[in-house]
Amino acid sequence: MKKYTYVPGSFIAAWLIWELIVRLGGFNEALLPTPYKVLIGFGELIGDGVLFKDIADSLVRFFIGYLISVVAGVFFGLILGWYKGIWNYINPIVQVIRPISPVAWLPFIVLFFGIGQAPAIVIIFIAAFFPV
Repeated sequence: MKKYTYVPGSFIAAWLIWELIVRLGGFNEALLPTPYKVLIGFGELIGDGVLFKDIADSLVRFFIGYLISVVAGVFFGLILGWYKGIWNYINPIVQVIRPISPVAWLPFIVLFFGIGQAPAIVIIFIAAFFPV
């Protein structure tokens, strides 16, 4: 069989297995809905415009956080590149903070910034700052 025939078969098999698990497993459909109900819910999100609004909000947060990280990363990169004394002083601190996962910062960020747009932007900033 060709490779392109495996892909639809895989999706159909996954759909059927999912359906069987929900129907025969005795799961509460509020916790594990059938694939059909998931598609209906997805269609409702698209029809109401909620999905596209949420995607747009997420993209705005992403671009704000990434833009701030690019500006800050380039600025600090230039400063630390020009002044080796500052680099020698800051580098050990950066090397300790850099490997910490952005998700690990989440409790502190939520405590400091609260709930809303700001914590998401700060997490994106932290995730993008060190690679820049």
